[in-house]
Amino acid sequence: MNRKRTFTSAAAVASLAALGLLVGAADANASRRSVLPPDANAYVLQADALGNLAAVAPTPLSACPPGVGSTQTLLGLNAGPFATASLLTAQTGCSIAAGTSNSSATVADVTADLAQVLAGTSLHVTGVNSTCTAPALPGQPSGTGTIASGTVSLLGLPAITLQANASPNTIVTIANVGTLVLNEQTRTGNTLSVNAVHLTVLGTGANVIIGHADCEGAPPTPPVPMMTTPTAVGGGAAAAAATAGVALLRRRRTTLS
Repeated sequence: MNRKRTFTSAAAVASLAALGLLVGAADANASRRSVLPPDANAYVLQADALGNLAAVAPTPLSACPPGVGSTQTLLGLNAGPFATASLLTAQTGCSIAAGTSNSSATVADVTADLAQVLAGTSLHVTGVNSTCTAPALPGQPSGTGTIASGTVSLLGLPAITLQANASPNTIVTIANVGTLVLNEQTRTGNTLSVNAVHLTVLGTGANVIIGHADCEGAPPTPPVPMMTTPTAVGGGAAAAAATAGVALLRRRRTTLS
């Protein structure tokens, strides 16, 4: 009786060992899946409500689904403070395997009517191009927000010329209107956010953004092979242990019969 119990225990221990390896592998795979994938977003125009002008949601908006890219376009727009006949393009791309992401926002020409802030005031920019590129962690993302030219027109005053290809976070103060930032770059953890043009309206804190791109990398995630047997999970040792235990049990049963 004791020998039978010994043989049975051997088989049970071997099977549990193999099962433990399976569970351990499943836990490891779950841990891999819990890592956040790379992320990216882009849009060309966005504005909070200004006076009687309605807010403009991020337009056109591209968000990066895992493993694929997204390109969103819109020909012309007349909404909120914005007016343009040009093509607006927002693009994103992400790779889970590589842990990388990228985004961009472009428009050739756009005008923002700021008369709701100060009569006779408008912002006009051309050649807007914002980009963001994130390598796999622990690398850090990089990007830039540029304009080819730009002006702020003020009623009865000389226009303010905006710098092309400005250095990151170049600040332009517009009296009685607000603060404008060119090539605005903000880092939060592993995420970089870029705005080619960002106006914060005086007194209200309302935002007008032209050309937004953000991105975030992640650890590379190589594909995990499918596992259907103890051999695939734990190697030959686990399979051999399980097989040996079962063989001993069968031999004991044959002897007893």
